[in-house]
Amino acid sequence: MRLAALALALVLALLGHASARAAPMTIAPALPPPEVPVDESLFPPGPEREFILDTCQGCHTLNLVARSGGSIEGWSDRLVRMIRAGAPIPREQIPALAAYLAKAFPERPRLQAPTRPRSGE
Repeated sequence: MRLAALALALVLALLGHASARAAPMTIAPALPPPEVPVDESLFPPGPEREFILDTCQGCHTLNLVARSGGSIEGWSDRLVRMIRAGAPIPREQIPALAAYLAKAFPERPRLQAPTRPRSGE
């Protein structure tokens, strides 16, 4: 019994000594992917353009807008959700902004997964 206690003390001492010599392990925070500057020419001319360029970047990048797509109804729903989250968008501007965004960034076709033939076909 005494030999087991001595062996355990020796192992713990060795582990403590080894960890004291090793460099402490640090974990770096994950960095967001680098943001590619958005090409503002993607946003067609119009009175809504300036509002979007000035306002949307207060919460997210313009890349998010440019990568998105939607119908007038889809953009309207998104704008309402943004207002609920605190975006400074006047409700009376929703129809014009949604129409502008739907024209500039229309709904994108969804890719369908390839279908596998059923067994026996």
